[in-house]
Formats: sequence, C-alpha cells, structure tokens
Amino acid sequence: MFQSKAFKKSLLEGVWLYCPKIHLDERGSTSEIFNSKLVPSNFNKINITQLLIAKNNKNVIRGLHFSRIENPQFKLINCVEGTILDVVIDLRKNSKTFGKHEIFLLDSVNTETLMIPNGFGHGYQVISEGATVHYALQTNFRFEDEFVINPFDPVLNIPWHPGKHILSYRDKHGANFDQYFK
Repeated sequence: MFQSKAFKKSLLEGVWLYCPKIHLDERGSTSEIFNSKLVPSNFNKINITQLLIAKNNKNVIRGLHFSRIENPQFKLINCVEGTILDVVIDLRKNSKTFGKHEIFLLDSVNTETLMIPNGFGHGYQVISEGATVHYALQTNFRFEDEFVINPFDPVLNIPWHPGKHILSYRDKHGANFDQYFK
C-alpha cells in the first residue's frame, strides 16, 4: 500500500495539494494520485462522477472557471504530461481570503494532485511544450453552470508567464472579477 508523503495546506482555506510517494524501479514509476482513505476529512465523502483529460499546447490558458453553487464542482487536478501553472482563486464572499489567488506548479514528474472544493475559481497555463491535464469532477460538467472570469483582470493581478497566450473565445472574453463579485 502507498502512503502519502504529505498533504500540503494551501493559503486558501479548503484547498489542498496531495504530494504522493513515488515508487521508482527499472520499469519506471508509479504514484497514487488520489486515495479517499488518506484525504483530509472535508474530502472523504466526495464521489467522483466524471473524469476528463485535456491535451494542451504551449501557452494555452484555460480559465478562470467557476460553477454555480447549485451544481458544485469539486475538482481533482493532476498534470500527467508536461508542466502547468495552476491558479486557484477564492470566490467565497465570507472567507478571509476572498478574491485572493494561489499558484501551484503541477507537472508529470512530481504527480501532485490539487484538490479544489466548490467555491473556488480555477484555471491554468501550459508552460511546457504541451501538457495533458487530468480532471476528476464531483458532478458532471454542464456548460450552462460554468462561468468565466477574465484571467487578465488587473484586479486579480495573476502573474501569467509571458508569451503569445492561446485562449478560447469564451475565456478571452470572460467578465472581470468585480462584475461577478461586487
């Protein structure tokens, strides 16, 4: 059985980074990216209903996305190929970190898994030549339940890597933070 190296608490209360033990031998490596028996108590009753894989080119930015409270979107995020800067923003109005963000470096070497509960926005930028990102979701993704915050909103001041950023039309035209959270 695998044992976790650690769960690291985020600066954003409720967000955790799972840092698994990596088993290496002549065949390669194995790591456990999630185990419900090892997670902090606020995650141990999570049921995963949908798994998604996103293949991305260099400089792609996806997000910042968040879901309606009626369709909570707990997420597990893991980069299985390449490297991404993963950004999580606290959207809980009663939180002491409301409007603050934290950046995590996820890659296929450390195999860390980001655990994001409902009430947070999420996005990432690919900083390697390409990246494959694995999402595990609590509820099935529904386009109509997802909203987009402008990732370049100066109020958020997210330090994206420089370069020619590649975004979907929808992400490029997301509303500013203040338009959602006045």
